Amino acid sequence: MSTAAGSEIKVRYIAVTGEEKTLCFEYGFYIGRGEACQVLIDHHMVSRQHLYCDYRAGCWWVRDLNSRYGTYVNGQALQQAPVDGPLRLRLGQHGPIVFLMARHAELQAEAITASVSDRATTDMAGTGQQPESPKLSIPSDNFTASARPAARQSRTERLGVAGVRRAMEVAARKQTLRYRSVFLLLLLLLSAATVVAVHHYYNTRKLSELALDMFYGMKTLELQVVNLQSALFDNFSGLNELYGSQIAEQQQRLETLQQQYAEFMAQLDNTKLLRTDPDRLILHVARLLGESDANAPTEFVTEVKRYIKKWRSTKRLSRAMVRLHENNYATVIAQALKQHQLPPQFLYLALQESNFRTDAIGPQTRYGHAKGMWHFIPQTAMRYGLTIGPQVDEPVVDAGDERHDFTKSTFAAARYLRDIYRTDAQASGLLVLASYNWGEGNILRLLEQMPANPRERNFWQLLQRHNIPKQTYDYVFYIVAAAVIGENPRMFGFDFDNPLAGLK
Repeated sequence: MSTAAGSEIKVRYIAVTGEEKTLCFEYGFYIGRGEACQVLIDHHMVSRQHLYCDYRAGCWWVRDLNSRYGTYVNGQALQQAPVDGPLRLRLGQHGPIVFLMARHAELQAEAITASVSDRATTDMAGTGQQPESPKLSIPSDNFTASARPAARQSRTERLGVAGVRRAMEVAARKQTLRYRSVFLLLLLLLSAATVVAVHHYYNTRKLSELALDMFYGMKTLELQVVNLQSALFDNFSGLNELYGSQIAEQQQRLETLQQQYAEFMAQLDNTKLLRTDPDRLILHVARLLGESDANAPTEFVTEVKRYIKKWRSTKRLSRAMVRLHENNYATVIAQALKQHQLPPQFLYLALQESNFRTDAIGPQTRYGHAKGMWHFIPQTAMRYGLTIGPQVDEPVVDAGDERHDFTKSTFAAARYLRDIYRTDAQASGLLVLASYNWGEGNILRLLEQMPANPRERNFWQLLQRHNIPKQTYDYVFYIVAAAVIGENPRMFGFDFDNPLAGLK
């Protein structure tokens, strides 16, 4: 961060508490929704790091940090601008207002010279002495006795003002020289820092691009493996003898790539100093669920944290985890998911659907009642081999309905998730979650408008290109937040263990 070299800037905005706040800065600072920002504004149109203000080349500058909703001045999008007067910024076209006002070194110089003037006048008044002045030869005949004291007083006042003015000028010159020296030093330091920062930026960007290539190459291979394995599960006519060795070879190659990618991302993550441990864990879970952590939007991390707070405000998660542990459900769910090459974190889908209750019954819909831990509707349940009981139209637990059978419904759910994962969602776990909630027909219509490859058909692209129902948006983020908590419950204040530990 650059030093303001005698200048400060004031920021006026609405704080998280709803109160108007004014802050002063002498060094560079961030404005955004992230906890690391010095100016924290909690609004959905404000990015995690939205703006950065710093002092360079004798002036304060503000620049937009590629925020999602942009920054506007008088309706015009702003990339960067000098703060050479009052500046009114809007974060997003309909977002909050921020006012910036810079105070430059000239104001401080005036304050210093005014202080010198006051001090000089006070010193003269306190000692009762007049400032020294040149001796003047004035004929005494020109003055009467009564007029001389007044004349001397007037001359003293004039000479006193001149002395103060000279003192002010000397102080101002010294202050200017001091400012110039500091400014030149800062300019040299800023130039060096800029070179280092630019090199770091381009190096990090190249590494991020390489990470994206590695990730989506890995996802393409993963799709091939899942499709081959699906063919074996769906058709048992000797395909295992033909393709078993090929699948094993591709699986081994995939696991090697996944390990190499994890090591690479760990090194890349070390270059991003502002990331906290929760941030890293959130991105790690996104990767486990089939989304690239190399190009995840900053807003994604912020949203997951918001839903983690929602989980912390209720006992629902803790109670559901007790039920999961007491019935040993996690072992069977992880086994079913692993059999179909699915992330074990899909376990938390059953949490959001039913709180791990096999007797769960959903409300009446045009498709009938959803029942069981995985909330199958009748049509989907029959498609995946589950028997529907005679009380299918009644909101009651039906002993003859296999949707209430934990083991059978879990393996049926794994097959259903596998089909979404390998076809419509292109190995994007978050798209699978959205499809499971909203209905594969609804989400499929949107996905068909997107390119059929993992790089361009993913959850980030879906949110950018389409609006999804709030219920589905909440559904996805509740599950992701629960999966993040499950990886390290005590980091977030929960008193249970990772249910997937030792089962992955």
